Amino acid sequence: LTESTMRGVNRYFGLTERASRKLTLEQSQQIEEAGKAYLVGYRSLNYMSTRSGILAWVLVPKWHAFAHVLADYVRLLRQNPRYVHTFGDEDMMMVLKGWAKNVKSKPREVGILKLSRMRMKTLQWRIPELRGHNRV
Repeated sequence: LTESTMRGVNRYFGLTERASRKLTLEQSQQIEEAGKAYLVGYRSLNYMSTRSGILAWVLVPKWHAFAHVLADYVRLLRQNPRYVHTFGDEDMMMVLKGWAKNVKSKPREVGILKLSRMRMKTLQWRIPELRGHNRV
């Protein structure tokens, strides 16, 4: 079950990496099928580990968000989720929170604004790469 679950998520990422921004009907069905294989397998592993009293395969908010990405972007809009959603921003929030805690209280807002500006500059630099253009 673990192997088939991991195959589902690997297939999902492989298909989204090769697909363009707008998906064909066949591509969207394949991506949705691979994503659902991961979700069903993960849910089964969660159920089995919970019943056996082992804290493994815990459901996290990203699991729920992934289900909505499949339903909204892939099935309904036929958009490649790779172009519209990543979990990088959610992970980055913990980094920003840690930095914000270490900043002195008075200039905290200035520090957070500088960090946000730095993040935006990084995203602007990566936009051509994300669009498929090579950066010189």
